[in-house]
Formats: sequence, C-alpha cells, structure tokens
Amino acid sequence: MFERLKESLAERYIKYRLKSWYKKQQMYDFSNEPQKINHALIILPANPLPDNVLQQLYKDLYQTFASIKISTFERSNLRKQDCNWLNIPNNSYLGGYFAHERMDMVIDLNESQDIISVYLTAMSNAPLRINLNRGPFDFVYNLYIDTSTKDKMADRVSVISNYLKQLHH
Repeated sequence: MFERLKESLAERYIKYRLKSWYKKQQMYDFSNEPQKINHALIILPANPLPDNVLQQLYKDLYQTFASIKISTFERSNLRKQDCNWLNIPNNSYLGGYFAHERMDMVIDLNESQDIISVYLTAMSNAPLRINLNRGPFDFVYNLYIDTSTKDKMADRVSVISNYLKQLHH
C-alpha cells in the first residue's frame, strides 16, 4: 500500500514539475538546431534492444554528426542513492548528467512513455527531444517519429536515423 502511495505521489510531483517546466520552454528553429548537435542522450527502452540495433544507431549518429558525443540512460541502472524517497532521480544525479555538458538532443526509445524517462528528457533542456510513441506527455517532446508499434525496433530506429540525416543536411 505504501509503495502505491509513493508511486502516486511521484507521478503527481513529476506532472507538477513538467507543467512548470513547460511554461518556461522556448521556441527552437528546427532548420538550425540539427547543425548544433554535439551531445546526444539516448534513453534505452525497458526491454533490451538487440546489440546490432544500437550499434547501427550509434554508427548513423556518428556519420550524421561528425563530432557528436553520445550518452545513454537505462532506467534499470538507477541506484537507490541516485533517487529521492519517491524513486525520482535526485538533483545530484541529474546534475551529474546535465551540469557539466549541455544535451542537444534526446532520443527516447521506450515503447511507451515512461514517466521517469519523460522527466529526464524534460530536465535535460535539450532543444531536440524525440520519441516514438504518443502518450500523455507529448508536450515534453518536440519531434514525434510516427512509426507503427508493429514495426520491428530496428526499422523504427532506422526511421529516426534517416529523419535526422534529412534534418541535418
């Protein structure tokens, strides 16, 4: 029962933070932003991807953005000390991710919108925030790649890569 209460409080807290974050958002010129991408965060899905899918995504990103630095986030790697009592990434964890270097792009590869991944995406303040699925937190993302959930993940990731190549050139 206590865990359900914590989950409910965490969801309400994150929704509140996201609403206040959204009010502070600025407009971005998509014709210029892809040329500025130097650091990308890839949020890995809860269900592991085949290695060849991730390797192809990395290869495509390195080919498209010559000097890109790629970081990854996997929710299952969050440790207890990385989170507050509501199991939300704490400020020191977020600071470790975002204080030293600006994220220019976040690609969320989750099959459905995961509230912690959405929160991390928002807190990154990246100008380009990409996801694969519609959901209650669409306002956090500014680029939605419309692919069928019936498509293989390799095909869906390929669509992202191709779209980024077109935006960049």
